Amino acid sequence: MFSVKTEPYGPMSDVAYAITPLLMLPMMFAFRQIYPAGTTLWALVLGVLGAVVASGNQVIFLLKVIDLKQSMLGFSVGLGLIGAAILLFSLKLQTDPAVSGGFTVFSFVLGAALSIGLILGTFFLDDVYNLAAGAMDYSAMKPVAYLVLLSGAVNQLGLPVWLLLLGRMFLKGTFPLNS
Repeated sequence: MFSVKTEPYGPMSDVAYAITPLLMLPMMFAFRQIYPAGTTLWALVLGVLGAVVASGNQVIFLLKVIDLKQSMLGFSVGLGLIGAAILLFSLKLQTDPAVSGGFTVFSFVLGAALSIGLILGTFFLDDVYNLAAGAMDYSAMKPVAYLVLLSGAVNQLGLPVWLLLLGRMFLKGTFPLNS
């Protein structure tokens, strides 16, 4: 979660960004097992593709094959696909009486925030990159680019909380796994 260049946080962050999407794969496969029909197949495909794109992108960034700006684009695309998967899973969550409405709303917000990164992170990449590189301040950004920053904050803070809540629901038996 650290977006700083100083040692050891910058390199730790870069490595964590390569690992984190892959660690979400078991959750996506578990959702597919819980809700085996309908939109969850597309959600699984989008989620796995997003995890592979985001992690693969970060690995080639760590190997210095691509630069930071290219890495930001690839990671945004990967997380955007994961966001689309969470949105599709959220459609199933809202029909499950065992899942609280608050968690379902939180899932929709998180999925939308991740998906916004896919759209806006692609079209406003220059603003976000220049801001990250210190070549621009907030006042020079296009107003709609603030949505990218807001979605990034929701992603950074919301995703770990969402995953912990989801894991807790799995452990409590909220979701009966189909064998």
